[in-house]
Amino acid sequence: MTGVTITGSTEVGRGVAATAGQNLKKIVLELGGSDAMVVLDDADMEKVMQGAMVGRLILSGQACVGDKRMFIHSSLYDTFMEQIKEAVCNLVSGDPMDQATTLAPVVNKKAADKVRAQIALAVEHGATATTYGQPVPEDTAFVQPTILTNVTPDNPIFNEEIFGPVLMIFSFDTEEEVVALANGTQYGLGSSVYTESPERAYRLAAQMESGAVSVNQPTLPSPAIPFGGIKNSGYGRELGADGIREFTNQKYINSNSIDMKVFHL
Repeated sequence: MTGVTITGSTEVGRGVAATAGQNLKKIVLELGGSDAMVVLDDADMEKVMQGAMVGRLILSGQACVGDKRMFIHSSLYDTFMEQIKEAVCNLVSGDPMDQATTLAPVVNKKAADKVRAQIALAVEHGATATTYGQPVPEDTAFVQPTILTNVTPDNPIFNEEIFGPVLMIFSFDTEEEVVALANGTQYGLGSSVYTESPERAYRLAAQMESGAVSVNQPTLPSPAIPFGGIKNSGYGRELGADGIREFTNQKYINSNSIDMKVFHL
C-alpha cells in the first residue's frame, strides 16, 4: 500500500493520519470546511445569486467545499438579502429522486439534529436565525432552510462547519475587513470571490487562506484540477496530475559507468 486518502471530518482525519504515520504511509486529508464567499461592490448579481444557491445549497448544504459564510459588500447587502430570501422560499422539499425536488433531506435524522443544535448554539450566542420556505416535516432528516445573521467572530458557530441548508450572511465595507473575516476560521478548504475586476479578483484570491479560490462561481472540484485544503481542512491534493503523484513513489537511477539510454520498462 502506497498511501491513504480520506474525505471526512477533521476529527476522523486526525485519527487516520495518526495510524498512517505509525505505518509510515503517505496520506491525503480532505476534511471539513467553512468556505467564504466574498461579494465585492462591483459584482454581477446574477452570477452572485447562481453561485450562492449552488455553492451553499447543493446536496442540501452537505458539501465540504460549500460556501458556508457569505460576506456581502454593504452596498449590495439589502439587494442580496431580498433576492436570496426569495430564492430560498422557492425551494421545493421532497423526495430526492423526484425531479421537482430542490431541497432534499440531509443524510439522516442524527445529522439533521446536529444542524438544528448548531443553529440553537448560534442563537444562544447572539445570532439571529430566520427560517424560510414551505415547512418541512418535523422531527425528520429534513432541515428547515435557515439564514443566520448578526453572527460575530466570537460566536462559536463562526468557526464551525454547518452541514445543512443554513446560510450565514455578513456585511462588510472594506477589502481588508473581509479578508480578515474570511480567513478567521480554523478551516481553509475553498473560497470564492465575486467581482468584475480581474485585478481585484487576483488581489483577494492571493490573500485568501484556502487551497482553492474560485472567481464568480462556487468552488467545485474538477477531475482536471488538484484539490485540497490547508489548516484544519487537511493537506495533500486529490484529482489532477498532482493527485496521481500523491500515491506514487519516485525512483532515481544513476550511473557513471555505462552509457545510460532511455528504457521503456
